[in-house]
Amino acid sequence: MKVPSKSVVYQFQCECNPPKIYNGETKVGIKKRMHQHFQLINKLDNKSEMVQQIEETLNQCLFNTEQVFIVEQEKSWNKRRIKETIYSLINDSINKHDRLSEAWDPILFKVKQQIHRKIQ
Repeated sequence: MKVPSKSVVYQFQCECNPPKIYNGETKVGIKKRMHQHFQLINKLDNKSEMVQQIEETLNQCLFNTEQVFIVEQEKSWNKRRIKETIYSLINDSINKHDRLSEAWDPILFKVKQQIHRKIQ
């Protein structure tokens, strides 16, 4: 079975203690998106949440974009953004993401452990 690489929600973490998680979504393909992240890190682009994390930890935090894994495949942009938001909230991800109504909080709290098991 071919592993999907486009229209996905993905995740990777930094190598600091405690590790921070980054969740994201892309339609351009995982390799291209990781290359974009790599370039932002190399340029020390302050708009990047990963660069901000590196600077906040005084360069003690590194992100290995080769350790990315795909959490979900979703062709619909709206659904992909919602899934990215859910994973970001569950993982306390450092990335910027959309907001969900607070009405979803009890449901997310209830399924948090199930979602963690799915992505570990």
